[in-house]
Formats: sequence, C-alpha cells, structure tokens
Amino acid sequence: MMTNNHYRKGVALISVMIVITLISASVSLMWQHFGTDLKQTQYILNQTQALNHLYSMEAWVKSILAKDDATVDSLDEPWAMEIPPIQIPGGSLHGRIIDLQSRLNINNLIDLKTDIYSPQYRAFFYGCLNRLNTQLNQQNMADTIFSYVVSQSPKPKLFEHASTIKNIEAITVQDYLTIKPYLVALPELTAINVNTASNEILSCMHPQLSHSLVDQIIEQRKDQPFTTMEQFWTYTQTLLPHLTLAQIKDNFPVEFSNTFSHYFLLETEIIVDKNKLLGQSIMQRKDGKITIMNRSYHQAP
Repeated sequence: MMTNNHYRKGVALISVMIVITLISASVSLMWQHFGTDLKQTQYILNQTQALNHLYSMEAWVKSILAKDDATVDSLDEPWAMEIPPIQIPGGSLHGRIIDLQSRLNINNLIDLKTDIYSPQYRAFFYGCLNRLNTQLNQQNMADTIFSYVVSQSPKPKLFEHASTIKNIEAITVQDYLTIKPYLVALPELTAINVNTASNEILSCMHPQLSHSLVDQIIEQRKDQPFTTMEQFWTYTQTLLPHLTLAQIKDNFPVEFSNTFSHYFLLETEIIVDKNKLLGQSIMQRKDGKITIMNRSYHQAP
C-alpha cells in the first residue's frame, strides 16, 4: 500500500515533468516564432536588396537612353541589346529594353481631343488594327474597342493599360493573349517606329505590304536603319513600284510612323537568395530628360 510520503513524491515528480514539458513547449514555440521572424526579416532584406538593384538598373538605362541619338532609334543600338545575366551577391540580375513604339498604341485609335463627347476613330489605326486581327485569325476589334470607349460614363476616356481590353465582353481572353504582344497603351498620340516594329506591325500599316515585302524592309534596316521617313518612303516605293511617292507618304504619314521613339520599357529579373523579383519600368524620353512614368514589380513564384 502506497504511503502518503510516496504519494507526495509521485505527485511532485509528475508536477516537475509537466513543468519541464511546458517549458520545452514554450521554448520550442519561441524558437519557431524566432525562425519565422528570421525568415520574414531575411525576406524583407532580400526584397529591399532586389529593389535597390532594380533602381540601379533603371539609373543605368536612363543614362544609356540619355546618351543615345534621339533622332534615330534602331535595333542595333546599345539600348536594344539584351542585358546578359550579371552575378550579384546571392544571385543574379538581367533585363532588356523594349521600344514601346514598335507596338500599336491602342489609344491612337480614338480621337478624344477634337470633341470628347463626340469622339471619332482615326482611320489609319482603325485599318491597321483590323488588319492585325486578320493576320492573327481574330475577329476585327476596332469597332468593339471604339464602342467600349465611347460608351463609358460620364465621359469617354483613354486606356491606362492595354490589358483593360480583356474586360470588354466581346473580346475573349484567348484573343487578348494573342494580340497582347503587339499592343501598348500610351498617354498621347505616338508614331510607330519603322526601325523597330515587327513584321506583323509593319505589314498591318499598309494593305499592300505582304509579309515577304516587309521581310525585305527588315533586312534593309539591319544593315542601314532608316534615319528619316524620306529614306523609308523611297525604299518602300521600290517594293511597291505601282504607287507614287506621294501615295506612299499618304499611307505612312509622319503623324503615325517615324524613325525614333519616346517610350521604352525596361523588363528586369532579379534573383536574390532564390527569391525572384520581376519588374517593369516604363520610361519616357523627352527634351533630353528621361522620366520613369510607371513602375511595377512582383515576386515570382
């Protein structure tokens, strides 16, 4: 039979074991919180480091664009060379600069300056967009996009992002994804750069320019970028000899086509300690100054 003394010793031992267990659990929980806090702190440090690298790349690109000859922009210039992966402490970074005026500015389609309450579409871009749709085996979008803009209340407004067109009910997600690489939304009327535009964009600018003829234009500009639209008009006429130079000029007016650009996109990928940051910075070059108009970034999975 257990004596009271033995009973008290048993209770004391159990109590000590319970206390030790509670202390161990508390210490374990404390270390878990510490580990979580440490990971969170490290994540914040990595994010800060990645953003500092992004800002540094932006500063570098701004200096490249500032030194560049602003009267001509072509794909053989330093800004157009893809930045190879560069090793940095704990990771790497690389990026590329894209001429946004090599794309169709979706806001060129609609003229809101003449009369905002009675907007008109610009025939040049209306036809160009629909010809691009045809190339991509899509339904024509110009009327759909124009109707969407003018139906907005209380007054029509231009697109802040080209991605907004995917919200238009009549445009499918697949159609948006197909045309996405060829579109941009810029805040003013912009000309397409004939030195940087793709085959799809150049061939949509003129109804008689086939892909094979545009290939000849692209081959020509590799060796000798067009420094003026006069050069481009003259060369294009050799491809379309049945048209006069005046007719060529009418189809490629300087309001909608040119040999230089004002808007560029810096795409970056920065890896720090296995964390990947993807950034996009839209830059405007105007009057010798480079301005960052928009910056966005997100953590890649």
